[in-house]
Amino acid sequence: MKQIAQYQDGRLELQEVPGPTPPPGGVLVRTTHSVISIGTEKMKVEQARMNLMQKARARPDQVRKVLDTARNLGWKAALDKVRNRLETPTPLGYSAAGLVVEVDPLNTRFRAGDRVACGGTECAFHAEYLALPDLLVAPVPAGVENWQAAYTTLCAIALQAVRQTGPQLGDRVLVMGQGLVGLLVTSLLEAAGARVMAVDLMPSRRSFSRAMGSEKVVILGEQNLSDELRAWTDGYGADAAVICTATQSNTPIEQAAEGIRDRGRIVIVGNTRADLGWKIFYEKELEVRYSRSYGPGRYDPSYEWGGNDYPIGYVRWTEQRNFQAGDHDPTRPVQGRAGGLSGFDAGRSERHWGRAGI
Repeated sequence: MKQIAQYQDGRLELQEVPGPTPPPGGVLVRTTHSVISIGTEKMKVEQARMNLMQKARARPDQVRKVLDTARNLGWKAALDKVRNRLETPTPLGYSAAGLVVEVDPLNTRFRAGDRVACGGTECAFHAEYLALPDLLVAPVPAGVENWQAAYTTLCAIALQAVRQTGPQLGDRVLVMGQGLVGLLVTSLLEAAGARVMAVDLMPSRRSFSRAMGSEKVVILGEQNLSDELRAWTDGYGADAAVICTATQSNTPIEQAAEGIRDRGRIVIVGNTRADLGWKIFYEKELEVRYSRSYGPGRYDPSYEWGGNDYPIGYVRWTEQRNFQAGDHDPTRPVQGRAGGLSGFDAGRSERHWGRAGI
C-alpha cells in the first residue's frame, strides 16, 4: 500500500509499504480521506528541515534525551541513535476517515463496510489502509460525508479545549489564533452560548472567523487589542482566553493575561511558549490550563491500545466520546482541498489550513 512518510531531514516520500492487519480488538480501515493539518504537520516538516543548531533550539527536550543517552551509554551510542532516527522515515497523519474492511474477532462494535472516523498520530496516517484500536475509531452517522468525518480528530482537539474552558452562557471569550483548530474552537464556543472575540495576524482569516461564529475579529497590526477588548467587555476584560497559536513568542500568553478579567481562565491548546509573569498572574489570580489533545484517555496505552474504556459515570467525555460528539457537526464552511503529497507544500500558503484527500 501507499503511505506518506517524513525523514528527519525534512524529506517527504510516498512509500510502498506492506499492508497492516487489525490489532487485537481493533479494525482495518481503507482510507477514503485524510486531513493534512497545516499546524501540527507543517510544524513537524519545518522543524525537520532545520539545521542541527536550529533543531536543538526548537526541541530542547530532544537535546536532553541525547545527553542522557550519552551520559548513560556513551557518545557513540548517542550518535548511533541520532543517525538511526535521521535515517528512519516516520509516517505522517492523525485524522482520517474510511471504510472498515476487516474486524478482529474480539471487536463487537464494528463490521465490514462501516464508515468510520479515525484518529491518533500512532495509527491514523496518510496511508491507503489503517490498523486502529477500537477506542481510536468512531462510527460516522448518516448525513455526514466522509470528507467531513476526516476532520473529526481536529474537532475533538477543539472540543477538549472548549471543555477545559468551561464557558457559561453569555461569557465573553478571547480566542487567539484562527487557524483550523482556532476556527473550530470559535464555532464550538459560539454554539455553547459564549460570545467570541477572535484574534489573528492574517486579515484573510477575518471572513472565515466571522463565518464560524466570532462576534468580533481583531487583526493584530491593524487594531489595538487592548482598546478593542476594553470596549467589547465594558472595561472588565474577557472571562477566558483560549490560545490556539504555535509560536516561540511569549506574546500570546502576555496578551491573554492582560486581556482577561480578574480570576479569569487561560486555556493553552497550541504548542506555544508560556513564560508566566508572576506579578500579573498573582495580582489577577489567573488560572492556566493546558488542553491535552483529544481528551481523557490520550497517551494512556491501557485505554488506547488495551481497550480499557473509562466508565462514563466517572469520565463523561473520553477521547473516543469526543470523536463521536465531533462527528455530528464537523466543520461548517471550513476550507478543505483534495490533495496528496503535494498538499504539504501547497498547504504552507496562508490560504489553506486543512486539506482532505488520499
